[in-house]
Amino acid sequence: KTIEQLGHMELAVSRLYRVFAERFAEERSLWDGLADEEEQHHQWVMTLLESARAGKVRIKEDTKVNAEAVKRAIERVEELMAKAIRGDMDLYEAYRTAYALETSLTEGKAFSLLESQSPQGQPSVCEELDGATSAHAMRLRLRLEELFGEAALEDVAQILSGGAKKDPRYEVAACGLVCSACRKKISSECPGCAENEKATWCKVRSCVQEKGYGSCADCQSYDEAEKCPKFNNFFSRLFGFFHNSDRGKCIRRIKAVGPAEFAREMVGKGRASLPRG
Repeated sequence: KTIEQLGHMELAVSRLYRVFAERFAEERSLWDGLADEEEQHHQWVMTLLESARAGKVRIKEDTKVNAEAVKRAIERVEELMAKAIRGDMDLYEAYRTAYALETSLTEGKAFSLLESQSPQGQPSVCEELDGATSAHAMRLRLRLEELFGEAALEDVAQILSGGAKKDPRYEVAACGLVCSACRKKISSECPGCAENEKATWCKVRSCVQEKGYGSCADCQSYDEAEKCPKFNNFFSRLFGFFHNSDRGKCIRRIKAVGPAEFAREMVGKGRASLPRG
């Protein structure tokens, strides 16, 4: 059952890479190449499954890799796939996600924990799978460093548990303002919406955090953010007037293109918010 789930994992990762190929056309050849190889790996795992049924493959003792652990990993991959399809993931996060997958215990080390019989002097299917996965990790690491520098490799292990830090270059506040383009955030006067523990006065921030949203764009209670009394309060209207800011327009744009793309647009313009009018 564990080996069968590992096969499902290979297909799930392949589908994720296909989504990345569609979302990030400039890197399509790399993503499609990885997806093709993951599908090949699935075929190898099916060969392993047949060998396991014949008693030629077993999982080494004292390993935490089991069918349930792999199932949870697959569920996380599917969550990441949905996030990418929604447009809530930029190229930076896509590469970090893929690198985390290929170096995680379940995906990156599982095959080295399997023992299989093979002709003398020939690598086993398990060894080939382990080596191929390591090759994927190295390819992703090199491209990640090339595009974003060594710092991009930090904290990647937390991605699979959902605890990875947000890319500070494209951070969107609860109300739709772009922290990454805000003067106070840039000058380190403010840590940003999510990290600003002193901002308990902000009902929008509190509401978004309580509900586990990224921003008001995730809320389904109102078809327009302006209809929400917490969002459209007196303070926010005053802020919008003096700063020529239309947060409702920001939320609509986030819904249309996703938070990462919206933040990229605003950082490029040097604006934390879309203007009124």
